[in-house]
Amino acid sequence: MVDINGDTRADIVVTSACGDATVGTAEYLVYLNNGTGFDAAAAYALPSLPTAPGCVQTALVDVDGDSMLDFVVTSSCDDATIGPSHWLVYHNTGSAFDLTAISYTLPNDTGVRAFASLEADTALESLHFAPRFSIRARRPTRGR
Repeated sequence: MVDINGDTRADIVVTSACGDATVGTAEYLVYLNNGTGFDAAAAYALPSLPTAPGCVQTALVDVDGDSMLDFVVTSSCDDATIGPSHWLVYHNTGSAFDLTAISYTLPNDTGVRAFASLEADTALESLHFAPRFSIRARRPTRGR
């Protein structure tokens, strides 16, 4: 359960379904929390990925600070630059994901990456964990 539409209520997001091959490849099923239960399923269309679905790693992360989870491609076996140098971000419009990606440039150094909002502005900073437990924080830059 995650808040996908930014209303602070936990929604149900179905990312795969045994009886429906389109769920997880062409769409997610979203049951929005209405405060007393859940609305009927709404289809959040997924963008066409540059490779087969099993060849990419994705995440739902609020990259732009609008309180809605965006669809993020964090790695691809067909494009070695996705992951080390940039991510593909498909912004959440409130009822679907944009069908065109924006490339988010990642810092050019090593270390395990995580993203979190370290300030009250809800924008995400990248966290880099280096040897000996030092941590550096940077804001990602948007590129096209």
